[in-house]
Amino acid sequence: MRPAPRSPSPPPNAAPRSERTRHDVQALRVVAVVAVVLEHVLQRPAGGFVGVDVFFVISGFLITGHLLAEADATGRIALVSFVRRRVRRLGPAAVVVLAGSVLVGWAVLPGGRRASTVVDAAWAVLLAANARFVEQGTGYFDADTPPSPLQHFWSLAVEEQFYLVLPSVLTLLLVALVARGLQGQLRRWAAAVLSVVVAGSFAWALVQTASSPGSAYFSTSTRAWELGVGALLAAALPTAPRLPDLLRRTLGWLGMAVIVASAIVLDPATPFPAPGALLPVAGAALVIATSVPGSRTGVARLGLGPGAAVAAASYSIYLWHFPVLVLASAALPSVHGTGLAATVLGLTAVLATGSYLLVEQPVLRSPWLDDRPTPRTTRAEGWREWRRLHARRYRNGGLTALVAISLGLLPFALAQRAVAPLPPVAALTDQAAQVDDPALATPERAALRAEVESALALSTWPALSPSLDDLLAANRAYDASVDPRQKRLLDCASPGGNRPSRADCTVGAPDAAHRAVLVGDSTAGFSFPTWAAVAETSTTWSVEDAARSACPYVDLEIDLGEDIAPCREHVRQVQQRLLADPPDRLLVTNTYAWVRDGGGADVSGAQWRAHLLPLLEPLAAAGTQVVIVAPPPSSANVKECYTRTSTPSDCVSTTPGHYRERAAADEQVAEQLGGVYVATESLWCLDARCPAFIGTTPTKFDFAHLTLAMAIKVAPAFREVLSAAGVEL
Repeated sequence: MRPAPRSPSPPPNAAPRSERTRHDVQALRVVAVVAVVLEHVLQRPAGGFVGVDVFFVISGFLITGHLLAEADATGRIALVSFVRRRVRRLGPAAVVVLAGSVLVGWAVLPGGRRASTVVDAAWAVLLAANARFVEQGTGYFDADTPPSPLQHFWSLAVEEQFYLVLPSVLTLLLVALVARGLQGQLRRWAAAVLSVVVAGSFAWALVQTASSPGSAYFSTSTRAWELGVGALLAAALPTAPRLPDLLRRTLGWLGMAVIVASAIVLDPATPFPAPGALLPVAGAALVIATSVPGSRTGVARLGLGPGAAVAAASYSIYLWHFPVLVLASAALPSVHGTGLAATVLGLTAVLATGSYLLVEQPVLRSPWLDDRPTPRTTRAEGWREWRRLHARRYRNGGLTALVAISLGLLPFALAQRAVAPLPPVAALTDQAAQVDDPALATPERAALRAEVESALALSTWPALSPSLDDLLAANRAYDASVDPRQKRLLDCASPGGNRPSRADCTVGAPDAAHRAVLVGDSTAGFSFPTWAAVAETSTTWSVEDAARSACPYVDLEIDLGEDIAPCREHVRQVQQRLLADPPDRLLVTNTYAWVRDGGGADVSGAQWRAHLLPLLEPLAAAGTQVVIVAPPPSSANVKECYTRTSTPSDCVSTTPGHYRERAAADEQVAEQLGGVYVATESLWCLDARCPAFIGTTPTKFDFAHLTLAMAIKVAPAFREVLSAAGVEL
């Protein structure tokens, strides 16, 4: 759920059949899958996502070892048989999960997410899910956008893209060596080629992680080095000298300790996949390099007993846990914490067990895509025998699954949101009389307050305009009916090339005697339509929008998930321009969300005040009136809390503590400068409880940004709040 909830790791791969099981690999599977599942469900350990890297090393080692063993035994690599085995091993369970996720997603997710899940499934089938999420600009650690229930298929795509290339490269290398009479040198030459791949991919990962961390996380080219390390082990280990048993076991435990330490020490701020993945990759490589097939001592003990069962079903556990987490969160929006975690872990265990016993194992024991040469009659007999052996298992298990799925989906299918009428609103005169603050007793403010109170009292969603389904499907602040002129106002804070001119981003009186300039981040940008509505009747004031998304107007590096350098340059240029031609009034609105500085440390209220005051002091000294306007409080993210089974109370939020801290800091700055601080919480909330809509208008389309309709709706009440603070336009 830097991207929070977080996207999962790649699947474990079944080891080739051999006389002696690699219990060390099974142990690695156990540790990796447990770390990944716990990190996603419990958010602990913070670095549990390193299971992705462990699984990549395992995969590279097992698959490359199988290919090289085949070349040693037969003198060739059967590419068609390799593809058949991959499809047979991974395909059936993946298809079941894809189909189940789409079906349940259609029942519980809002319109936009339902359609997106279907598209995600199509990309997953094409083994290109990672490209899909790169194209969407998805980040593994994104906190403001709920993840796709199928986002974890990116790792399957990475593996299969790698294995579209590796077998072909090894085949070409084998052909070249055979032509020169050097067929016995395949492992040595393969190790040399893989060394180049590992070095090149790691170097590229360093570059991409620094410049484009989102795409680097999902890219095959930046992940190939991790699979390559495992492949390199498969090529080199058979000729490596065997270590003494005590040293071997000690190094194995050291490798496992490195993996566990990386899961504990690393966190979302760690650059990934390079250099961050070095620790878990090195740990996994050390475990594999110091173990021997069939060993039941050292770290291999973790792959025995219950560990062996977890390892065997780890592919199904991986496949199911993330869709269960995302869809259960959507279907049960009022269930949180321990209750949700228990539900997700329980459902994952049941579904993974069923998938392993009813899908994975029966298919592997069937003649389907079996590449062993058999007469047609023998294959037909094989199918008859298979049906005889599995009929009872499928009948009993299938009926159980059908009943469980039907009972589980029934409430979701019936939970069509009823459209509720708004409860009666108290007469404005009575409502106004009950308000102590004179600013709240004004007509427009009192009317808005009554609508907030009504929204908090609703138990079912009213018919909203624009609908949240439309807003979330488009992932923007407006729907298709938007007035293009109003939409253009939102572009003024855009950091891209489509930012309108200063003239187009200036509203109010054409020949205004007084000039105001709005600065800040995207919260300021999304409030500009409110300022435009307030200023449209002014005959003396103009308001220019000089805000920039993801760029608070403060003399401090703030990490909002974007490149910091352009933001710092924007603040410098705007400050320089304002000092050269001071406006009559500076309007400042910055996010009050919890933020970190450029070094990854939390920004305190005192730190914020210390870096905002010096930026505004020169303007105040030049005669500019500084007006700091509080943004709406950060709220429940409607992208997550609004589903087909939710109620309005699931999206009611309380004003967070960091909002109060930042508000106090801004108020102190305004007081020191002789300016004005305008509190706006009362516009959106009542007794610190904030609904997701007011009247029939959605408040936000995420957790922080106003919808265009709400920005316009609130303007009359906002004008009264400004007037009460002594700010007239």
